[in-house]
Amino acid sequence: MTLRFIGTTSGDGDCPTLYEIEGTDQILVQGDRETDPGHLVQLRDVKDSETFVRVPRDLLVRYAPRLPAPELQPFPSIANLFREFKHTAWRLETRHQCRQRP
Repeated sequence: MTLRFIGTTSGDGDCPTLYEIEGTDQILVQGDRETDPGHLVQLRDVKDSETFVRVPRDLLVRYAPRLPAPELQPFPSIANLFREFKHTAWRLETRHQCRQRP
């Protein structure tokens, strides 16, 4: 699956960074691995396959999705919206009376 870069708070290309895993509703978080034993002992229900990373709150405030991803509509369900078009935006811009005159 393809990763889509969402954003970073790092100015030098270093972590932390958020990525969306395209085709899913999952976000991949890149950050420094949490190694503080005092923190790790407080984590609940940790599976062997899980790891924890530390990122600044600002990363999530700025880039984390605020709404669920919209459900994409199959084209046949919206095709009727395109059948009656007389002009496209490009067509309107190139019509003689819409052109800017010098």
